Amino acid sequence: MIDRRGFIGAGALGGAASVVASGAAASKTSGHAGSAQFELWHTELGSLRDSGSHYGYTTRPADVGFITVPADRRRRSGSTKPYRLRFARLRGPNGAGAPPVFFFNGGPAHWEDLWWLYDGGFGNNNTFAVIDTILRHTDLVLIDHRGNSGCVFPKIPNNNITAQLPLDRPVDPDMRRAACKPLWDRIVAHQLEAGVDLSTINTAELVSDVDAIRQALGYSKIRLMGVSNGTYRARAYMRTYRPHVDSALLFVSHAYEKRPNPGDVRASVKRFDQTAATDPVVGRYAPNTMELMGELTRRLDRAPQRVAVPSADDPHRTIVVSGDDMTLFFWAAFGNREIMKWPGRLWKVKQGDYSDLARVALRGRTLGQESQSNAAYAGTAMPTPPVLAAYNVAAGEDRFLNRVATEMEGETCPFPRDAKTPFEQSVPVTYVMGEWDTHTPVEAVERMAGKNAKIIVNGHQGHDSTTTTDVAHPGFCFEQAFVEAFLRGNQQEPYTHPLVFDHSAFGRD
Repeated sequence: MIDRRGFIGAGALGGAASVVASGAAASKTSGHAGSAQFELWHTELGSLRDSGSHYGYTTRPADVGFITVPADRRRRSGSTKPYRLRFARLRGPNGAGAPPVFFFNGGPAHWEDLWWLYDGGFGNNNTFAVIDTILRHTDLVLIDHRGNSGCVFPKIPNNNITAQLPLDRPVDPDMRRAACKPLWDRIVAHQLEAGVDLSTINTAELVSDVDAIRQALGYSKIRLMGVSNGTYRARAYMRTYRPHVDSALLFVSHAYEKRPNPGDVRASVKRFDQTAATDPVVGRYAPNTMELMGELTRRLDRAPQRVAVPSADDPHRTIVVSGDDMTLFFWAAFGNREIMKWPGRLWKVKQGDYSDLARVALRGRTLGQESQSNAAYAGTAMPTPPVLAAYNVAAGEDRFLNRVATEMEGETCPFPRDAKTPFEQSVPVTYVMGEWDTHTPVEAVERMAGKNAKIIVNGHQGHDSTTTTDVAHPGFCFEQAFVEAFLRGNQQEPYTHPLVFDHSAFGRD
């Protein structure tokens, strides 16, 4: 029997990178005080879940590494404890000289990227179709970022620190903002007591961690691949470490600002409405999202509605919904993989059925429920106050086009914002966008892509990626073809999958 587990090597990153050989040994370079210490093991990666529907039985051989990095390279906080991170390299063809792929998932979420896929077992058929496509060409590197579930130390502890907004009256952005500021004070204090300085959970430190891992594995250049928020991190890496980037493939990509400009959102909705208007049923009842959203927002501003939302603990529970809850409803329901149900859901509200709206509003009345690594990353990626003010002006009366109500925790984040000034992207970048995407509209990417970029717009697609679910449309993984073309240097044409609007909410004459 061959032992498939073994220690490969360890080293310290000083002035030179350590190079890990393709065999069972690694060279080792000397480091200095404060260097990024690392170890590498060859092992078998497998899921802790036993769910076959989530590809739970899938394992892969990999080189699993552990690296110690400074908590605050820029010395913007008082934190001195280093982070201990985990990463994995999955091997491509033996002797392949092509730059590896570093993959960044969406979010930000406390379970990305390595933990989500292997330990958590949330990968599915589409995910592994993409992974196996990559591994036919080159190496793949997955990382458990600082503060997240797979981070060795320090992990951000769970807590029950929340702020409950009232259910018996309307809640506007000013009320949310007022509740968020003291909530952040409580959360920051709680995490500091646990040894976690949330100010070190930011994009700049994250991409420096990525580069430390690149050095530890001995790659001179890498290829970046990301989805949604992963594209924001990929571009941040390109900004700082451009000489080490060969190329990038970015799905449903953010632009410089992680919150979309209301004008760009308006353009995406207009394209959706043009298709909806041609449907014989939707075109009759709800052909124009903008007009209907405006009408319903004004109606609920004038006359907020009390809606029953019973629970096991309180069968008589109700919530008062207003025009500001329509903003939450828009961003929760529009642009996701159930986009074809959106006209019907909006029509139900017009008919006085507020049940769907009330459920979304109820989720939005409790602040602080998500992992604080998510909130810290999202907060540092938030636009600066002057940009946020300009977004309010751009939204105008259609305030639902601005995500202010849905991202209040990020907006009130007390930590410095990421640098977002434009920069020339001198490496080839391929963007794969959705024509109906309100979360990351194609117009924003078009303005900042640069002369070396290629933009592919998939018709009839919102902010969606089939790598995230087995039940997403289409039934097969369209990303696989894009990844194959990207790695081979081939041309890839846009993909349009057939979609049918859900008519179940509309009356039948």
